[in-house]
Amino acid sequence: MRLTLKTLLSQSVQVNEVIVIDQSGDDKTKVVTSEEFERAAKQSGAAPALRYVQDTSITGVSQARNRALDIATGDIWLFLDDDIDIEPVFVEELVKAFEENPTAGGISGVITNYPIPPFSYRSWLWLFARGPFREKRLPVYWDAHKYRELVPVIGMSGGLMSFRAEIARTGRFDESMRDGEDVDYCVNLEGTPLMVLAPKVRLKHMASNINRIREAWLKKFAASQSHLYHKNWNHKLSNRICFGWFIVGLSLASLLSCVRRLSSEPFVGMLQGLRQGEAAAVASRLHAPAFAKSPVN
Repeated sequence: MRLTLKTLLSQSVQVNEVIVIDQSGDDKTKVVTSEEFERAAKQSGAAPALRYVQDTSITGVSQARNRALDIATGDIWLFLDDDIDIEPVFVEELVKAFEENPTAGGISGVITNYPIPPFSYRSWLWLFARGPFREKRLPVYWDAHKYRELVPVIGMSGGLMSFRAEIARTGRFDESMRDGEDVDYCVNLEGTPLMVLAPKVRLKHMASNINRIREAWLKKFAASQSHLYHKNWNHKLSNRICFGWFIVGLSLASLLSCVRRLSSEPFVGMLQGLRQGEAAAVASRLHAPAFAKSPVN
């Protein structure tokens, strides 16, 4: 938290407002926030307006983001997690990207400290993740220094995404989701706005990023993708084919894990994840806000 605030308050172009949603039951985050704002005020003579919300009844990142959506002001809204280190010109480059690309409704930055994963995992993604399951962000993260132009994406990472305010107001984060809620939010915004990654808007994610390719994550991965599919993408034949092919890939990966571990647990977990995702998608649709749409792409 301290690193995120410190780097945000030390930008070449200062933001107008910072909203901190604190779900903790102690004052540690409040103390850190106060110290960093005092430091920023001493160094630059002024600090952004602070709106601090501490509420232990908030459960999960989606609910926290929705609370921020309710009170945010300004023309561009930037969502940040508390474990990132943004470069000094992050905000300056973000604002410039919006000004130079008036058709872009949402812009995300690029994570620069994600190492390239094993060839086997990259090959698996290339072969089995097709259609809406194709993840365009990760290859950019792995080779961030190679990209110069904007990269169109279906969805963005919740820890580093920004929107024009009028677009951000048309959506809500699905509070029943624990993974994939960021992509779900993006695809349910009104008008299917153009969303891109801007290579000059750069940061480091200080949490572990390799967990996503470990066997223990298979069930979680299956659940999130199943949820996204059954809620948003099961309206077209091509997407249904892509989902079937994706399940083939998940099955092969889980069976390989079963052989390696001499246990059926990975395959059973994958099936459980798929069923959980479908059930959660049904519940999400029943409780969806009136303004949310169901995209067909």
